[in-house]
Amino acid sequence: VDHGPSQVLRRDRATGATTLVSHTPGDTAGNGWSGHPDISDDGRSVVFESRATDLLSDPDGNHGGNDIYFFDAIDGAIRRVSLTSAGQQPATGQGSTPAISGNGRFVAFASSAPLDAPARSVAGREASLRNVFVRDMSSGVTRRISATHDGRAPNGASYYPAINAEGSRVAFVSTATDLDDDARATRQENIYLYDSQTPGLRLLSRSTSGGAVDGDSRHPAVSGDGRYVLFSSDASNLACAGHCGPRADVNLVADVYRVDTRTGIVDRVSGGPSAREPWWNASTGAASDATGRVVAFSSRQPVDDADLDHDDDLFVEVLPAVAEGSRAAVASPCGNGSPRPLVYP
Repeated sequence: VDHGPSQVLRRDRATGATTLVSHTPGDTAGNGWSGHPDISDDGRSVVFESRATDLLSDPDGNHGGNDIYFFDAIDGAIRRVSLTSAGQQPATGQGSTPAISGNGRFVAFASSAPLDAPARSVAGREASLRNVFVRDMSSGVTRRISATHDGRAPNGASYYPAINAEGSRVAFVSTATDLDDDARATRQENIYLYDSQTPGLRLLSRSTSGGAVDGDSRHPAVSGDGRYVLFSSDASNLACAGHCGPRADVNLVADVYRVDTRTGIVDRVSGGPSAREPWWNASTGAASDATGRVVAFSSRQPVDDADLDHDDDLFVEVLPAVAEGSRAAVASPCGNGSPRPLVYP
């Protein structure tokens, strides 16, 4: 039985009502796939990705390519997000993986479309690469944040953004090597942080010496207050350089890390108390509460003899509080009695 393309739904747990989000002006399901939803803190606003061409009454300018949409639960209206600041939809390029701020005002997303003037002026391969944009739904301004310090298009793709509650901080993945002038990034996937209050981008996935790490980093998440950024990484030199104590990174697969952007401390959240974890214990999909202290992630790591299934489980870890002005308040991820601060050259 053909049930049609995937749709986005919104469930009100208080009333039990389920609403079709990816709907046409006639309140029918869209004619194309819709997915990757994200929701504001109050549950009113939902953003999603869709390749449907009939969600709005105006023509779909990119001919069925994926676009980003914004749904308002108050009036049921849908607006297109992947637009230029002039309100235009480019005929080329596609949008993906939207993330909405907790207050519902800002939407971060990746797109290969020329949504800003500098991107249109770039020739060659960089012109078609994905970049990360933030659209202010109140003012209608779309800004590309994956840019070099002088506003040029980077030399690698950027994608998978995560945004904090007020929309001032965005973390994303990039393979570019020229986003942070102080960094020695390589072509692997790295995590960068954009802060609307400070110029430039900040490389978060650094090694213990401040240089390039030895593995890919993905799937960022930002705490509601914007202080902490979590991500998964295959690297073994983010929190410890080699075998540096009972929690040395020796499992050769992805672990979940948390960066305190205020103090620069990197903490490996996953891994457990054992000095040597089995090789299959990959951990990923991190999320946190507003404070960044309560962290959830998935892993195949067994926690006791009763965990006999070789499958992913969901783990929640409550991390110790960090006293302001004190780095000694954090348990050492390296097992050497002191937390390892992230070094910025």
